Amino acid sequence: AAELEKDTRFRLVFGGERNAMINTHDTDFVNYLKNMGIESEKVKDIKSIHEDITKITIYARNGLDEESYEHFYTKWSKNANVSVSDPEQAYITGEYVTKGNALALVQHLFGISEEDTVVFGGGYSDIDMFPHAYFSYAMQYSDSEVRRNAKHIAENVETIFEDILRM
Repeated sequence: AAELEKDTRFRLVFGGERNAMINTHDTDFVNYLKNMGIESEKVKDIKSIHEDITKITIYARNGLDEESYEHFYTKWSKNANVSVSDPEQAYITGEYVTKGNALALVQHLFGISEEDTVVFGGGYSDIDMFPHAYFSYAMQYSDSEVRRNAKHIAENVETIFEDILRM
């Protein structure tokens, strides 16, 4: 993290159990997060965080280029899950912490079959959910790789839910 903090191309958000923490005074970034519905807490130093960090999000100001992603992946993928959400964001989580694994766990705990599961995805990190659901939808605006992995394409979630409720 210290390496990324010094690189002005990137901003970091440290996800705890209940909040998002940043260690920058960049008001444009704070406003960007607010526009995404994320209220962040300013911390002086990441070493001063006294709770478990469950996710680190790397925001790339001008998009995450292939070379940067390869660097992050090579550096951290041996001990963590490194995934790209969209061209501006990459996530670092625990080794087995993925949306697909979380969905499979919920299905198992509540006895929900894949046939009774609907998932929607718009980013690369959503792709691993698709195999766990009979009804997998990529959002129309998503990248072609995301759309290629889903069984269906959706313009919006509301229309699909209305169709499901009518069945």
